[in-house]
Amino acid sequence: MLKRVIITAFVVTGTITAVLGSGTASAARRPCDVHIEAPADLNQRFRKEPVGAVICVSGTFRIDSSLEPRDGQVIRGHATIVNAGGVEDGFYLAQAEDVKIAGLEIMGFNTRGVRCGAGTRLVRSVLHHNAQNGVGCNLDNRAGSHIIIAHNQVYANGDPSIEGNTSGGMKFVRSGLPGARPGNSVSVRHNEVWGNIGNGIWFDINSAGDLIARNEVWDNTRSGIRYEISAGPGMIRRNVTHGNAWYGIWITSSAKVVVRENIAVRNGKKDIIVISDERARLTFPELGGTHDGYKIVNIDVAGNTVAREVAGCSLDGVSC
Repeated sequence: MLKRVIITAFVVTGTITAVLGSGTASAARRPCDVHIEAPADLNQRFRKEPVGAVICVSGTFRIDSSLEPRDGQVIRGHATIVNAGGVEDGFYLAQAEDVKIAGLEIMGFNTRGVRCGAGTRLVRSVLHHNAQNGVGCNLDNRAGSHIIIAHNQVYANGDPSIEGNTSGGMKFVRSGLPGARPGNSVSVRHNEVWGNIGNGIWFDINSAGDLIARNEVWDNTRSGIRYEISAGPGMIRRNVTHGNAWYGIWITSSAKVVVRENIAVRNGKKDIIVISDERARLTFPELGGTHDGYKIVNIDVAGNTVAREVAGCSLDGVSC
């Protein structure tokens, strides 16, 4: 019963606008421009509808190619999106901007349930049994992506053959420009992430401008939250991590990361750990010229509730 008790401590009151952001809230209130019932060729219908259309879908869609909405379109369920066979990503949004997805179940894809792009909003959806990640993004250090992943359930994603490489619930790579304000690149908040093979929420390789807040992350086979080889800033605040096989929160060779007011208990190795990994410098030498991505710089760990002592507080660049 630990999960239900500790998550109650972080219940927040407020309007949907405050929780999801004004753009997402506005999309949630707008009436449908078109209704599509399964079966249907969704990509054909997306192309037919104008940029920014609100497209409401219902039923179970078994798709044989990745879905690619147009810029600004809102795809809103209740509906299930299932891999009919051989499809890498359920939604491929890398070529579209400001797409909003709400109220969908997305399952069974060979790589990711959703591959996000600039301005993606993914809310109130369920992503499970995708072979690599429920959500995955490589953003090439683009400035101001403003991605929001909020109020989703992400579970049972990943594959043992890529555990420790790319497998997990969510993975974000090169999320923004070093120095970006937390949340300016990717905001991951109010999600439940559990039972994935690999890390639950994972930022990697020179990510920056990220906010990870008020998520509950448990029973993943590696760590609950991992922030790795990244230039920051990153804010990890008011999350609950428990029962993960490795660490609750793991910071590796990164800079300008704040870890505050989290609850991390009953994780397999340590609850919160900061480490310096020499392999990061050797594997990614290009990060050493203009970024601090493989150095520990300005890691602030404070006000967390843990069952065991925070590891790594004695390292240079770490304040506990």
